[in-house]
Amino acid sequence: MLGTARLGSAALWTWTNPDVTVELQRRLQAGPTNHPGARLTAAFDLGPAAREIRWIPVGRGDHVQIAKAYQNLARNAGWWVPWSQKLRGHPDRTRYLGAANVKLWSLLDRRMDETSTRELAVHVNWTFDQAARVAEHLRHDLHLDRVLFGIGGWIHRGYDNQHPDILPPAPECGGEAAFRDACRRILKLGYLLSPHDNYQDMYRDAPSWDERWLNKNADGSPTKGGVWAGGQAWIVCSRMALELAARPQNLPAVRNLSGANAYFIDTTFAAGLYECHDPQHPLTREDDLRWKQALSDYARNLFGSFGSEDGREWAVPHADFFEGLAGVGGHPLHNRDLLTRLNAEPVPLFELVYRECIQIYGKYGYDPARAADYVLHHLLLGRPLHYHNLPPGLYWEEDLYERAEPSIAAIQSTGPRAFSIRYAWKIEQPPKRNWRVFVHFCDEQGRILFQNDHDPEPPTRQWTPGAREVGPFNVTIPEGLNGPFSIRIGWYDPATGRRAQLQGPADPERRIRAGRLILRDHHARWEPEPETASANGPDPALFLRADHGWAEGLHPWDRFLKNTQELLGPLNLLTADQPMTEHAFLTPDHQVQRVRFGSDPRRACTVVVNRSTNDFPWLTSAFGPTVLPPGGFVVESDRFIAFHARTWNDITYHQAPFFTLRSLDDRPLTRSRRVRVFHGWGDPSIRIGRTTVRIPREAVVDPQTGRCTQTL
Repeated sequence: MLGTARLGSAALWTWTNPDVTVELQRRLQAGPTNHPGARLTAAFDLGPAAREIRWIPVGRGDHVQIAKAYQNLARNAGWWVPWSQKLRGHPDRTRYLGAANVKLWSLLDRRMDETSTRELAVHVNWTFDQAARVAEHLRHDLHLDRVLFGIGGWIHRGYDNQHPDILPPAPECGGEAAFRDACRRILKLGYLLSPHDNYQDMYRDAPSWDERWLNKNADGSPTKGGVWAGGQAWIVCSRMALELAARPQNLPAVRNLSGANAYFIDTTFAAGLYECHDPQHPLTREDDLRWKQALSDYARNLFGSFGSEDGREWAVPHADFFEGLAGVGGHPLHNRDLLTRLNAEPVPLFELVYRECIQIYGKYGYDPARAADYVLHHLLLGRPLHYHNLPPGLYWEEDLYERAEPSIAAIQSTGPRAFSIRYAWKIEQPPKRNWRVFVHFCDEQGRILFQNDHDPEPPTRQWTPGAREVGPFNVTIPEGLNGPFSIRIGWYDPATGRRAQLQGPADPERRIRAGRLILRDHHARWEPEPETASANGPDPALFLRADHGWAEGLHPWDRFLKNTQELLGPLNLLTADQPMTEHAFLTPDHQVQRVRFGSDPRRACTVVVNRSTNDFPWLTSAFGPTVLPPGGFVVESDRFIAFHARTWNDITYHQAPFFTLRSLDDRPLTRSRRVRVFHGWGDPSIRIGRTTVRIPREAVVDPQTGRCTQTL
């Protein structure tokens, strides 16, 4: 669909055939005062099978009314299927509501060359026993009771290797007996267990390799996929994918072996729709859609619940969760350039239409130290977060964090496309081990273009606190590369491949951003990276805080996990089956937003988030005026409250705290006798009822008396 709103009036265009697409363009134009203006245009691209486009006037309204008008069409199409219907006869699916999405992305990481004939590298990030111990750590140490626990790279050749031949489980991770035991232990925790699989990509070294399975182009050649860990992938015809998945040695065997109560099949919803020209199994794009739905239904019926990558509205009736619609690698959208190119602000259109139908998550890794805005984005969606790049192994036992920060001391040109470079290190504590230094010169997306890895001299365990310079090193810029180049520095252990977590502005791959290398007239110079956020705006590491709070002293990832899940999990549990009824921008710069979940005023939940650089005053419905700092928020409902604010319930805080309050007896908070109070950081004082209490970590409080009945 395409919706438009202008001057208070709204309309939408809608179609049912996948051969219709829309192209948006933003064109600058001269204004009356010679200041450039802009016009946003939309054009329909009609494929050969396109049949019709309907125009529907909505009347007065904006994107909210457009979404509600479209929702009626989705209902009629059979795509709008709410949780109330999906849960009938499937009580296990209630576990998705409020569940964090924790995924050990690649237990076994094996890299092949493009032809899938030569092994380049192999590494075990987790054994099966360690995977179970991670889940047990989440349940017993962090007290996370609702988790969708995914495991990737569990198959015998590792992540994205030799599909569709997945069994036996990877011997390097412990083999079949250890896999079976790990699954049993994870399910015993009450978690959803979701093995990661793939029935769209096939690799030439797979024992089942045969071109008869593959999608064919118009000239009869097989359709190429991407080049992944297993080498060049080839696209399986979706009609044949179902046959592969249903083989006794595939999904039926996995179900018997694992007992898993969820399943994830990669790329099924992420890729576009294909045509297949093989005369033995021809497909139109609409056929491809139907066969992908059939594959989803098969896996869902076998395991009880199902999910796939990204998400499509035609997949809503056939799945229980999507990974990728709520964000990608710490950004709201796949296309990070889109909002800048269109000068646009995202609105939660999918949530306004399909919120109460399916659980959605983001995907890929991100850096918790720079994730505050990403968390606030999820708060506005009322969605739990995904945690897809936990450190390898038993990370909370083997701390890879080092109190060291790199920077560039000097760069000097030594010739055309050549330079010398010196590195500066600020060391606060002696390093725990001897690390090797990696230096990546990358494009703006972080892809490595050339490197300057080196062994420090003396070894890092001999470094003492203070300032240290290393170098110079002579580097040549490869021909054909002109920059600018992002310089990203880190430490890794050559024996295990594990990277240290250093201090400084890090990317999702534990690389410290150390500025940019600029090549001009074949001469190199250094400049700082552009600021990505105002120094007075939200602290990007906000949710790593635990000062005076529950997670103080824990591993940084555990602090982040605990803080974010205590905020997002109960909110989603409360609202997952409720519609998003309102979404509004409260400031002209769109940085303060309000959403409302639920149509019953007595049970509705309101969320206000301040992503701006200034304090924002807000009048709560039950606790009077409050002030939200940059990164501040307030969640108000009758059974759950959360806030990060400078003032709350007539208390002015010196250090703005993060608190949540949740009714444990399913009564409104005003009448509950058991309110669980969680304190994340900041001042530990809070007023409950008429009493002010100090709660450093967690307590169950009787608001009628102010008495703490249970503390932690």
